[in-house]
Amino acid sequence: MGEVEESNYPELLRQQAALARFGELALRSDNLDEILAEACRLVGEALGTDLAKVMELREDGETLLVRAGVGWKPGVVGETTVKASDMTSEAHALKTGEPMISPDIAQETRFSYPPFLLDNGVRAVANVPIIGSDGKPPFGILQVDSREPREFAENDTVFLRTYANLLAAAVNRLRATGDLRDREARLRRSEERFRRVAEIETVGVIFFATDGRITDGNAAFLRMSGFTREDLEAGLLRWDELTPPEWMPQTLRGIEQLTTTGQGAPFEKEYLRKDGSRWWGLFAGRMLDDGTAVELVLDISDRKVAEGALRDSEARLRSLVEEIPQLVFRSRSSGERIWGSPQWIAYSGQSEEESVGLGWLNAVHPDDRAATMAAWNEAEARGVFSVEHRTYHAADRTWRWFQSRATPVRDAEGRIAEWFGTSTDIDDQVQAREVLARGRSSWRRRSPRAPPSCGGRSRACGRRSSSASRPRRTCGRCRRWRQWVSSPAALRTTSTTCCRASRAVWRSRSSVPPRVGRQRCCATSSRHARRWTGRPG
Repeated sequence: MGEVEESNYPELLRQQAALARFGELALRSDNLDEILAEACRLVGEALGTDLAKVMELREDGETLLVRAGVGWKPGVVGETTVKASDMTSEAHALKTGEPMISPDIAQETRFSYPPFLLDNGVRAVANVPIIGSDGKPPFGILQVDSREPREFAENDTVFLRTYANLLAAAVNRLRATGDLRDREARLRRSEERFRRVAEIETVGVIFFATDGRITDGNAAFLRMSGFTREDLEAGLLRWDELTPPEWMPQTLRGIEQLTTTGQGAPFEKEYLRKDGSRWWGLFAGRMLDDGTAVELVLDISDRKVAEGALRDSEARLRSLVEEIPQLVFRSRSSGERIWGSPQWIAYSGQSEEESVGLGWLNAVHPDDRAATMAAWNEAEARGVFSVEHRTYHAADRTWRWFQSRATPVRDAEGRIAEWFGTSTDIDDQVQAREVLARGRSSWRRRSPRAPPSCGGRSRACGRRSSSASRPRRTCGRCRRWRQWVSSPAALRTTSTTCCRASRAVWRSRSSVPPRVGRQRCCATSSRHARRWTGRPG
């Protein structure tokens, strides 16, 4: 027995030397690939084999990648993968956590082996798992291969387990170091991003405690609130003192939400400046690990002023629109109505829902709807919508004439956003036009036919006589026309028609006509006749 042990001394010395050399490398190097490659070389030398490899277990928990190795043909290390199925020695070693030895794979009946082992002439295999740390899955397998059948002694197995554990410690150290470096890098990036946010001139940043103290703040917040850095360092800034009394209940609810959930919903409130004036801010906070909170602040005072001015302008416009007698509307270019004023709803009897879209056409006379839509079809090209149509008056169930006009409202790029228009009652004017038209027609029918004149086209008309003191000559047709115009019959016809037309106009306006006798009207007509004929009055 002693002789056998003495014969193993050289092999044991090689194994101890390999462990020492690998331990030094594992402590000195931070390069995982270098450590894995050297581990394969040293373990091969220690056991007297020319093949060794480290197979890394991938994230799916089933695939093994030949991460490092020595003695293999090209295309194996870094490329070849195998599945750790139940029929492989690799899967058995990973599942049991114990070394798995196959002295001669040609005689092995328990497992199947991947083709790349046979292609590289492997006859004997020894698998040892490389354990993980803190309950994590194994890193993979340390596998020593031989091209000759080989019995691995017990001391070989103990050496391989020790070597694999030393390799696992190195891998776990590098993994922990890598994770720490990643966290530090993420922390640096986060700090850099936060520093850049804090340097934004329009975003205020404050750090505060829930008892009211503001412990820190950036330059933007100090500028918003009117305080200085010295005021902040002296402890003069407290959020419970800078918050007006009427905003304290909402602020305390936000603090409660912040401490309960770790994050507060954004909210708007007023804040006090150093000089006592007020400004509007938008606040959004989050709790930190040390029990303090950080809050981002935006100054929205200008927006609040603009919103107030807009509300006042809308109120004035609404008051104006609702007070004018016209029916006001807003429409799209297609004629579809977006909104109708209260006057339209009261006049037409339609509800707001009934009048939107093309529903307002139901309040337009059926005979006028085609012309109305034709005007809308031409509106965009003409730049204006204008049409006369009859609109239903719900109060007395009649149709009255309206003139509807609209002009486009354009956006910043010049595109038409909508149309704004009014409808004006012109029923009295339309009736007056019709009465005047009937009066002119009646005058033409009742007046006696005047003899035609030449209109100055005759050669005899307008020619001077031989004597300069005598007037211009007049042709016979013009002399007969002038005699007829100045005749009593023509004057009576003209004055009668004038009186009737004037009274018809006054009746169309629902007013009492002035008491103008026929004598006065006829005198006016006679004056016009004398002007036409050139005779003195």
